[in-house]
Amino acid sequence: MHVFPETQAGLRDQVESLLQPFVPVGTDPLLWVSSRPPRGWIELDLRLRSWYAAPITGSPLLQVQLLDQSPPLLRDAALFLGSCSGNGFVRQLALSNLLLWPGRLPLVAALLRCNDWVQPVRTSAQRAVMALLSSCRHEDIVQVWPLAVRLRQAGRVDPQWVGASLEAWLCEVAQRPVLEALMSHDDAQTRLHAYALAFDQDPAWSASRRRDALHDADPRVARLALRHVLEHADGAEAETLCRHALTTPSRHVRLEALRVLVARPVDDASALVEAALFDRSAGVRSWAVWQRTQAGEDKGLELWRDELATHRRGKVRVALEGLADHAETEDALRFEAALPTLGPKGQRTCLRGLLRAERGVSLSVLLRSLDHDNAALQSEIDQAQPLWTATFTPEVLAGLAAQPRSDNAHERLMKRLRTLSRWAHLELLLDFQPVSAEAQQWRAGLVDYWLLAEVGYTPLSDERRRTLVRRLREGAHGLGSVQSARVVDLLLKA
Repeated sequence: MHVFPETQAGLRDQVESLLQPFVPVGTDPLLWVSSRPPRGWIELDLRLRSWYAAPITGSPLLQVQLLDQSPPLLRDAALFLGSCSGNGFVRQLALSNLLLWPGRLPLVAALLRCNDWVQPVRTSAQRAVMALLSSCRHEDIVQVWPLAVRLRQAGRVDPQWVGASLEAWLCEVAQRPVLEALMSHDDAQTRLHAYALAFDQDPAWSASRRRDALHDADPRVARLALRHVLEHADGAEAETLCRHALTTPSRHVRLEALRVLVARPVDDASALVEAALFDRSAGVRSWAVWQRTQAGEDKGLELWRDELATHRRGKVRVALEGLADHAETEDALRFEAALPTLGPKGQRTCLRGLLRAERGVSLSVLLRSLDHDNAALQSEIDQAQPLWTATFTPEVLAGLAAQPRSDNAHERLMKRLRTLSRWAHLELLLDFQPVSAEAQQWRAGLVDYWLLAEVGYTPLSDERRRTLVRRLREGAHGLGSVQSARVVDLLLKA
């Protein structure tokens, strides 16, 4: 192991050599390690401990006098790296040094070591954390607090210490600015932790924060806030906040708030249910349909149909999705007419509505879909094969042969033809009698595809086999002799 001199230059060399494998080229290693996100510090600690074990003596990382004379960035990095050693004695010695220079990285190091696999190191780390919290700047504490949240689920940390010391400190009145800052932290788990502590420890103080929590981007936070509202808010305030929750990003919270308001019931419950028919969540819309049915009203399909025709609410997409999920037979033409006018997502919604409305896909829609490159639309059609009402005929093939299509469309056509049984597919190709040379060549390609396609076992009766072989040998089908012989050979072996 390389021995670094106990000098400023030696300390810097050791710090940079330890960080060099992890730091992007051209980046200052001291700035890099001090500005990692919480997950980055955890990963760095794991990777360092897997191969690095500083000696107990003779390392610049552990020299208090040398650290005291070093610039803050270098000193903090050295303190952090000392605490990441694979040597437990070094980690414990580094923890005692942390207390001399409170800061972000020393606090990070102490929090990481709270989950150390060595009991004496964990005990030292817990004492260091509580001492550093009283000395560090609030903004540093807020930045690294996700590491403290992680300790609640850490396997080697005593949950009683977390609750009685770490969380108790955060719930002190003097730490309200820190707790409030954590409620708007970028990390969702940290926000959830902060709101949970605030709601449990001081419901009166935290009541004013419920409105913001209801609109948190993380549904867990919003659900927590709604539960707190229903348990602690009085009737009028609870109704106001439930109405506020009807516009939250979380569909689960919107639905629960709607259920609460309808169950009370509020005077405009019917209007709220009608508005829910145009919620962006299918689950909320379906509940609104069910609620209207329970109340003896119509499902609300006419409201969606009216929106598609008039656009009066400005929620055409939602109306289309709602109607597609609950379509009736009369809506088939509406979806078929809208299909070519929409983008990829709208086309898929229309197709879903068609499947529900007519229990299958009409032939016109099926043929039109050949020209769409929307993978989601094609997948929807493929999944609907058992429901198809479309039937290919020789006349349909003649029409397709007369309309040149892209290679992708041709591939889709052959894929659709394979939904026929193997022998019905062959009979269709034999019944199709093209006239022009181009159409004959086109059919020859379909026959080649039929010959090469891999299919499972398909029963073939003796009578059907004899009929097909006779047709091919009589030559009335218009196939070339070589291709005809290949088909006969396959039939005789089937």
